[in-house]
Amino acid sequence: MKDACLSLAAGAFALSAAMPAFAQTVDFNDLHSDSTYLISSLVTSGGYSFGVNPGHRFLIWSTEYPLFDADPDGAALGLQDGGAIVDVAKVGGGAFRLESIEMDDIYNGGYSMYGNYGGDVQFRFNLAGGGSVTQKVTIDGAPGWERFNFGAMSLSSFTMTSVSTRFGLFQVDNMVTGPVEDDRSLAAVPEPTAWAMMLMGFGILGAALRRPSPAVITHHARDAVPLDQGVVPI
Repeated sequence: MKDACLSLAAGAFALSAAMPAFAQTVDFNDLHSDSTYLISSLVTSGGYSFGVNPGHRFLIWSTEYPLFDADPDGAALGLQDGGAIVDVAKVGGGAFRLESIEMDDIYNGGYSMYGNYGGDVQFRFNLAGGGSVTQKVTIDGAPGWERFNFGAMSLSSFTMTSVSTRFGLFQVDNMVTGPVEDDRSLAAVPEPTAWAMMLMGFGILGAALRRPSPAVITHHARDAVPLDQGVVPI
């Protein structure tokens, strides 16, 4: 399996070097069947919903087609029709993080004798705080999964749309997600400018602590005056 690490818009996402704690993998194995079938309505798996625009259908391969099934021991979610837009969100709503997803052309490279079925798929990440960011990935059309690493945080949903794959067909599997709450340590990391201000403040505080305390001035009796006459300036 090939990995692709994607560079995404700064500020909208944070990339993790390792699998985050409490990450969840949606493997679609609950959709497994001994017969290939089509689904024209909403699909739920692993606590996430996968919708498709009207007139389009999902395709679940089975062991009947071992050449096309990229996950013969489980299941993968494929698109039967071109021009489909797949909308992904948590069941019941809520923000989530998308770490990575595996993708392949719908025929797992099994129709290479008729041309390459790979191509570009566009992701639109809808941010939990408002706004959206788009990112395009390229499926190479060779047999086997490609894993695209996003590290996309604080999403309310995202969509996948084929923009140049042959007939607009692809399949996905092993979507790694996680709750936003796990990213408190990442979210709390200050921006570079904030770090600079903090370091400057620490420097000023350190200099103040290192400065010798001012000498205590003791007035002699002759300098003292009655309180009702004011205070003699030093």
